Amino acid sequence: MTISVLEKDIDICVITESWLKDIDHQVIADLTPHGYILHSVPRSDGRRGGGVAVIFKAGLNIDVLKYNGPSVVFEHYDIVVHSGSNPIYILAVYKPDGTAANPVPMNQF
Repeated sequence: MTISVLEKDIDICVITESWLKDIDHQVIADLTPHGYILHSVPRSDGRRGGGVAVIFKAGLNIDVLKYNGPSVVFEHYDIVVHSGSNPIYILAVYKPDGTAANPVPMNQF
């Protein structure tokens, strides 16, 4: 993925199913291309997988919007890109499959 971000000169890359955890500092460092920043919201309920991450060029003026904790239904990450006079809001949303902990089916999402 790091090579693709660099080869394509991608400004912002949103990742679902990042599988990152709060303790994965070295993995996050290895995944972050030179000149980029990676922000991650790991799955917080202890299950494997999940998580949402955003990789963006270090020179971009980006704010991470307030994260209000995990949702029972979906995982999300909200950022705003300040570009000129009009901000660009990006909301990355991941809806895990229905489970006992997350019983909402996809058609009700």
